[in-house]
Amino acid sequence: MKLILNVSEQQMKDLQNASLGTNKSYEDFLFGIFYENLHNPVERLTEIMEDGYEKDLDKFSQLLDWYFLESIKDLKDVSKTSESYDTDYVMIKIMDKIRSDYLHNVKMMTSLYDEFRKNYKDEI
Repeated sequence: MKLILNVSEQQMKDLQNASLGTNKSYEDFLFGIFYENLHNPVERLTEIMEDGYEKDLDKFSQLLDWYFLESIKDLKDVSKTSESYDTDYVMIKIMDKIRSDYLHNVKMMTSLYDEFRKNYKDEI
């Protein structure tokens, strides 16, 4: 089966540059990205839901968010003391960015959930 993509010259150059050094064809390169970032995470999420662990994943997500909020709060408190580092304010911004942009990403969340479950067997 053939797939024809309508891409601009710049997109083709970007693809070529991105795939340099991978020793992969454009097809293998593109589909590797597709499977790694979309297909596999969605498939894992579907497995979690079909196995009845959707609520467990939701609880884990809430727990992780709580840990980030507590860490941010603690860092804000420490940043006001003599024990602060120059990077405290920036790290608070980074942690906020992780919470808002990355913890809702299917690939990130399923990977973190699997790691959590591998190391914590009790009910959340």
